[in-house]
Amino acid sequence: MRRSWKLGGIAAAAGLALLLQTQPIAAQSSGANLKGRAVDEQGGALPGVSVTAKAVSTGLTRTVVTDREGAYTFASLIPDTYDVTATLAGFKTIDEKGVVLNVATTRVLNLTLSVAAASAVVTVTAETPLVREQPAIGTVVSEKELETLPLNGRQFANLAVLAPGTTLGYNDDPTKPGQLQVQMNAGSGRNVNYVVDGGDNTDDTIGGALQNFSLEGVQEFTIQTQQYKAEYGRSTGGVLNVVTRTGANAFHGSAFEYFRDKSLNAETESEKLGGSGKSDYRRDQYGASIGGPIVKDAAHFFATYEKTDRKTNFTESPDVAVIYPNLAGVVVPIPFKDELVAAKVTYDASATQFLQARFGYQKNSDKYGAAPTNTPDNLGTVNNKYTSILTGWQSQVSAKSLNEFVFQYTKFDNTISPDSNNPTIYFPNGVISGQNFNTPQSTHQTKYQFKDDFNYSTEIAGQSHDFKFGINFIHEPNLSGDFSTGVANPQFTVSDNSVTAPVTNITQNGGFFGQSTPVNQYSIFLQDDWRPNRRLTVNAGIRYDLWLGFDLDQHSN
Repeated sequence: MRRSWKLGGIAAAAGLALLLQTQPIAAQSSGANLKGRAVDEQGGALPGVSVTAKAVSTGLTRTVVTDREGAYTFASLIPDTYDVTATLAGFKTIDEKGVVLNVATTRVLNLTLSVAAASAVVTVTAETPLVREQPAIGTVVSEKELETLPLNGRQFANLAVLAPGTTLGYNDDPTKPGQLQVQMNAGSGRNVNYVVDGGDNTDDTIGGALQNFSLEGVQEFTIQTQQYKAEYGRSTGGVLNVVTRTGANAFHGSAFEYFRDKSLNAETESEKLGGSGKSDYRRDQYGASIGGPIVKDAAHFFATYEKTDRKTNFTESPDVAVIYPNLAGVVVPIPFKDELVAAKVTYDASATQFLQARFGYQKNSDKYGAAPTNTPDNLGTVNNKYTSILTGWQSQVSAKSLNEFVFQYTKFDNTISPDSNNPTIYFPNGVISGQNFNTPQSTHQTKYQFKDDFNYSTEIAGQSHDFKFGINFIHEPNLSGDFSTGVANPQFTVSDNSVTAPVTNITQNGGFFGQSTPVNQYSIFLQDDWRPNRRLTVNAGIRYDLWLGFDLDQHSN
């Protein structure tokens, strides 16, 4: 039920594609690209046309000038709905309303200007048919779809299954409790590269997504399953590119609560056999968001908070009661808590400078090893904490060039601790008591990312080229983990379902199994969208990746 209130290793890659402009494409970053040609009524190119794009919600404004072929390009605009204006002395001004630009996509908008007095204006309010370029295969999930389509657990990435070749699976790694994962092209989901606001959000221990973000704070995302450009590497599965929400010139926000209790549950077979009736169950998921202007048309903010509090349990099976009569029908609580916090500030400092800063935080806890055949002292406790800080600076160097710089700091700590240090005992009927054998363990990641991309549009031999050159450096001073399991106590296997049965096997681990290594990741790419003529685009790119690290120190094992 919902209550809601709305307030307003070395790798190299190269790709080449010859494709018509009427095919779909993914662009090169978490921004959106807008390009096209300005022509007169006879189809002749119009150089020197001033084209201005203004975001409807925030007032962000950018201007470029068409080249000799009448071509123009806006690189890495903030995803939004834009009003596009084209002016040239001696021609009617074109004012194109409601041009929607999506994350990591390139939209083509061609403009036809007719001769008229300089003061004449033609306003186009109807939606212009969407034309996009390709090589990437994938799907854009828009803000409207995020708001209206049903989601299991309000995890935005679940909508990635709208893209062909994707499925949804449960992430069974203890560092990701309750998290579903996107699986592409028959992969496990751990080989998908996650990018949020241009920053790396990939888990370098197990793969897949690192930090989760509240649905309220996600504006839209794109999922690229095949043939993505050279900007994206380090993935054999696909790329999920997310842009988080920013504030607008009007205040807006939301408040919500979802809940479920045991009255909506059926009695499980274990509960029937134990005669305990339906166990207590309560799940609350609630939160709020708020965003608006700091300075109209210049500075904006957006913040979200979300919490999931699940009070569930399981009933010990009759097999446990055979060995431990005092545990007959005992209900064991397995609480789960998850908190998500995010805040973003954007500043359109001038007609050529744009800055953003984003903070993200997630903390959750869960029970590990819960099963009806495991006694309460065989459980463990999982604790995870994620923190990320991202800053971005976008500078329009000239009417034909744009530079984007991103710095991001991320930190992730996971621990799985035992709920008891009692000796571990394995019984023939599958019952396990005592310390959970897979505890304690932990993983830790600290990352510093420095990324710079330079976009440049030019003409060579009378033909248009959109170049992009990028470098990316990730310094990971700490990628570590330890699995000192079975060290504190021996594990006993007994011959019968009794605590007094003879012991048939004793296992005792020794030493310390752990690793800690710094990792450095270097990436460089160059790509070119070359248009030999009006109907043909050649997408060519080359990429080089170098990973240094992963030398494990095992002297203490």
